[in-house]
Amino acid sequence: MSAPPYVHEHAQGVILELYVQPNARHTAIAGEYDRRLKITLARPPVAGKANAELCKFLASTFAIGKSQVNIQRALRGRRKRVLLQHAGTTDVSSAITNFLRGKD
Repeated sequence: MSAPPYVHEHAQGVILELYVQPNARHTAIAGEYDRRLKITLARPPVAGKANAELCKFLASTFAIGKSQVNIQRALRGRRKRVLLQHAGTTDVSSAITNFLRGKD
């Protein structure tokens, strides 16, 4: 299985290229947008609430600790780069595929 274009191997784990939509009805993986993984967040982009929700959701989705989710770029933007420490490309790609299949 080849990794999607938004999943990149990194020396410390996996980099995810994300497009984040705050103020959504639900927090979920919503598919792909502009060669990025789109994630909707049920929190507003105020006082770091959306970023906290994103880190919590990614940690839960990929079965890692919240402290292992690090936003590398765009703390205030929608196009984020996130490092998932100690995660494997294959495991992350599989989890995303399974999540998207369950969405149908």
